[in-house]
Amino acid sequence: MVNIFNKLPSLKNERFLRLSKEGAWIFFGQVASLTGALALVKVLTEYIEPHIYGEVALGLTVANLVNLVIMGTLSSGISRFFSIANEKKDIGGYVKASLNLFLLAISITLVLGVFCICLLYFKGMIYWIEI
Repeated sequence: MVNIFNKLPSLKNERFLRLSKEGAWIFFGQVASLTGALALVKVLTEYIEPHIYGEVALGLTVANLVNLVIMGTLSSGISRFFSIANEKKDIGGYVKASLNLFLLAISITLVLGVFCICLLYFKGMIYWIEI
């Protein structure tokens, strides 16, 4: 019994070390991502014209909005049900349902995209379709 209690602090230390290493990787990855984004902004603002930079920023904002609203919420919801599917030993059904939901989300995104392109075309805003 004494040996078990003596090993508990070392298990906590091992877990802390493992989690701190993973946390460090995440931290440095985020720092690298931020540094790259700032460098890209500097390069883009120096080498392209302001109106083109604005169009690129607008296009990226719309793409990011679609990603956050449709795919982000879907992946959050799907990840919450993994533990339930794992408990019920129904990973196959979980994966099948997840893929069906993603295919539905992709279909909705494509339909909305085609609708927006048609709307811009009929409004005479063909230039904005390229964005």
